[in-house]
Amino acid sequence: MPQLQHALIFCLAALPFSSTAHSGGLPVRKMRQQWNGSWVASKSFNSMLGYDDRSRLDAAVDHPTGFRLELNGQVGAAPSDESLKRMESIISRHLNHEVVSQGTWETTFEVDPGIGSTCVITEYEGSTYVWVEAPYIGIYGGRVSFIRGIDAAHDLMIIDFNPTMEMRTNSERTPDTVVFRRAVPVSKSDTAESTATGES
Repeated sequence: MPQLQHALIFCLAALPFSSTAHSGGLPVRKMRQQWNGSWVASKSFNSMLGYDDRSRLDAAVDHPTGFRLELNGQVGAAPSDESLKRMESIISRHLNHEVVSQGTWETTFEVDPGIGSTCVITEYEGSTYVWVEAPYIGIYGGRVSFIRGIDAAHDLMIIDFNPTMEMRTNSERTPDTVVFRRAVPVSKSDTAESTATGES
């Protein structure tokens, strides 16, 4: 089993995570719509990538235990939502990202931080990011890497929360990196594994 875990870690590390990776020939917008649905933090996959309670001690921000993402693909029109206007203003002034989609990102935390649910998806130098409005800090989110499984129930999403300038120029992971899996188990064995590892 350790050899299998090491092989999986090597394969994940070798994948070219980007906004266009693993699209299977789908247009990028349709590929992003595969992100839609409910996701939960996966203790087993986080552990396999080296993330545990000790590695989180240096984390800069709180991370959601799960979320529901729904992207509508609409972009380009003048935003009518005041939250969208404020986020796009921050993104334009400070990040120089291109806004490519919008929707809702309903996050679940152990302690509710009071962040919004209206989200925007941005791209910058081949990487894709998700953002919501947050009190005091303006926007909250991170860099998204999507790994397509044999079917939707086996998909993974890795989010590098609190992306720094260094992260924007290389592929480093940080204590603010979290692996999420689909919230729906696909078999009795998967349900048993989720119960054994404490995943919900």
